Amino acid sequence: MGRRFFRGEETTRKGLITLIWVRMALVTVIIGLGIAILGGREELSLEPLFAMLAITTVLSVVYLLGALKGESLRFQATAQLLVDIGLATGMIHYTGGVGSPFALLYVVIITAGSAFLFLRVTILLALLSSASYALLLAGEQSGILGPYGDAAAWSDPVIGRARILEATLYGVTFLCVAVLSGYLSFRVHRRGVDLRDARFRLRQAHLDTDQILRAMSSGLLTVDGDGIVVHFNHAAEEIFGVSAREIIGKRCRDLLRDRSLALVTMVEGILAGGADVRRREITVIHSAGEPVPVGVSASALRSDSGTLAGVVAIFQDLTDVRRMEAQIRHADRLAAIGELSAGIAHEIRNPLATISGSIQVLQSELAVEGEQVRLLGLIVKESDRLHRIVEDFLDFARTGPAHRGKIDIGAILEEQVRLMKNHPLCRPTIDIVLADEMPRVELFADDEQIRRVFANLMVNALEAMPAGGTLTIAVRLHEEDAGGTGTDAPAIEAAIEFRDTGEGIAPEAADYLFRPFMTTKKGGTGLGLAIAQKIVLSHNGRIEAVGEEGGSVFTVYLPCDGVPAEMAESA
Repeated sequence: MGRRFFRGEETTRKGLITLIWVRMALVTVIIGLGIAILGGREELSLEPLFAMLAITTVLSVVYLLGALKGESLRFQATAQLLVDIGLATGMIHYTGGVGSPFALLYVVIITAGSAFLFLRVTILLALLSSASYALLLAGEQSGILGPYGDAAAWSDPVIGRARILEATLYGVTFLCVAVLSGYLSFRVHRRGVDLRDARFRLRQAHLDTDQILRAMSSGLLTVDGDGIVVHFNHAAEEIFGVSAREIIGKRCRDLLRDRSLALVTMVEGILAGGADVRRREITVIHSAGEPVPVGVSASALRSDSGTLAGVVAIFQDLTDVRRMEAQIRHADRLAAIGELSAGIAHEIRNPLATISGSIQVLQSELAVEGEQVRLLGLIVKESDRLHRIVEDFLDFARTGPAHRGKIDIGAILEEQVRLMKNHPLCRPTIDIVLADEMPRVELFADDEQIRRVFANLMVNALEAMPAGGTLTIAVRLHEEDAGGTGTDAPAIEAAIEFRDTGEGIAPEAADYLFRPFMTTKKGGTGLGLAIAQKIVLSHNGRIEAVGEEGGSVFTVYLPCDGVPAEMAESA
């Protein structure tokens, strides 16, 4: 039999197991009563009853093992019900024939079958029970089976007709029981299926909601009408540095007051009937003690009847936004300084060239001696220095990425190292070392400007080691956190590291290290690092400087996302 007869494998399995235990208990009680009642009647043998008890016990054990471990549950259910009808018919025959009170065993079988059969099959089971009882009646009345009890009862026509009427009533009763139990069982089964579906949908909706809340990049805080925290998602945990387990189910004011009194006041104001807050910037104190700028919106949650049910607050960490704003302001400041520098440099360079040329002419044409020679040489020297300063101004003003193309970072570094070893600042006590096993990194950038960045950082390192030391240069691939990029995948960057063993970074210089014209070096212009940073920023990169004990580390980060697909393979 297929699915059109049985309600489902799990339902069939449970119904079979229930039927097995019920039949064991009923058969034991019924046969025990039968033995007790019929034991005093000499015309009746008790051997069939003991045989049926043994057969029922063995079959029950087999049925139970099959229901627990077997896979052909529908076949077992069909066979079990048919065998039970046969056993019930035999028990009725051996306990008084059609007049036996145990004819009600058919009702038990029909009711048990309705637990896992559809209504139409339960009615079929009732018809089979009625047919079995009718065949038993016909067999005993015709003498084929022979009455197992009072044989003289069949010789009385009145008793015979009464037995036929009794069998008919049993048949009608079986059908009524089949319809009623089948219908009730179907309703219970249908309600169970609906309940399981409702539970599944509820669980699925709960899982979907949890997944949505966990996947949100914005923090979410939900409180009920009493100010008890109901939801606190993963982003909120990161912003506050507090686990959701510590806060959900607790009063918002008690746990978050010290973290952000402004947020707590906002939520309580809405609970008190205040207006929603569309956008406001507040500060949250992280568990590590660091202030975190946050943009927050809060709205009232209302039930279907319109009553206030709670408040939901959505907030975003503005740390990256503030950092980007600072970078933009810095870039604007650099642009303004660059324009001013360009104007000043152009105004100074032409008169300076005239002065320098005139002095050189005087040196060659005038016969000067003694102190005059020294003074003229000093003028030429200072003119050259001033010319270099003017050139630095112009370099700072014209650092736009004009000629981007495919560049090999490793090849550029090797060339720059060879050039730098011949630089006047590279004394014999200084070693410049390229790290072993550097990855081959190719970027899409301005070759000349990247060379200028590397040269400025190397010169800066050489100046920091007046007594000698080692400059180590390394290249590696770096994965930037995707939190500030708006994408799921981390951004790949090339990190070029310049590590020296020089004087390190003075604490007072750390805050203005890359500001133009800020320098601690004698005779320096303060434009070398500013030019390097401006170039790197124009390539969407950054420079980080870290002072260490016995030296400093400058790291240039250049994004690899601008590299064409064929280059990315080689990187």
